[in-house]
Amino acid sequence: MRWHYLEELKIKKDVGRATFIGFMISLVFCILVSILPFGVVSQKTLSLIPTPSTAGILKIVVGEWGEQLIIVGVLISVLSSWLAWTMICAEIPMVAAKNGTFPEKFATKNNKGAASVSLWISSALMQIVVFFVYFSNHAWLTMLAISAITVLPAYLMSTAYLCKLCITNEYKKYTTNNRIWALITSLIGICFCLFMVYASEVQYLAMVPVLLTIGLPLFFWDRYEQQDGKNILTSMEKYLFGALILVDIFSFVLFFQGIISF
Repeated sequence: MRWHYLEELKIKKDVGRATFIGFMISLVFCILVSILPFGVVSQKTLSLIPTPSTAGILKIVVGEWGEQLIIVGVLISVLSSWLAWTMICAEIPMVAAKNGTFPEKFATKNNKGAASVSLWISSALMQIVVFFVYFSNHAWLTMLAISAITVLPAYLMSTAYLCKLCITNEYKKYTTNNRIWALITSLIGICFCLFMVYASEVQYLAMVPVLLTIGLPLFFWDRYEQQDGKNILTSMEKYLFGALILVDIFSFVLFFQGIISF
């Protein structure tokens, strides 16, 4: 039993170490790719090189084969990222369904062991988002901004909850190590999230409550299964739900009045 515990602990440490090493390697490459081109051409010339700019730099330095190498590398990277994110979007709802956060249906697997229901639904939602973003004036920037702003509520609530645990000493229920560091990092996370909200454009902020409302049917579905159709919402949750609907209506009014646009 002790051997299994030590083995599990070692695996967790290896994952953390590998994540940190991978992050540092990526950071170094990112810095080098961003700085070294200034030693090849001027800033004005760099600004005219089409994306991916690294391909254009290598074409200047080593010739056509350098450009083709980067393009092939970008294709492999994009396809790998697409596959990884598709798997993540399918796995997260399945895991959430297993612990009761999502409806039980999302835990369904096919004969290959893949999260079939979760994969179909998440893929359909992604296609709908891509479809709507296509009609935006700046599709890529719009999708990037929406993706960044919609995760802020989750990050803010997570960091705020960690801060609460540290302040109320509930942190000891989970671990007795590094409470001060946990408190410091939670405060940094809260400040960062608030700054991101402040720095975000108003049209994307208006999208947040609307997108949260779109996910509420899953919440009601899960509550219905857990509560057998009775008392799906508590009194406080009813007030919060009403407030969310009012904010949604306000966002739509701003949109149809032409005050905000995408």
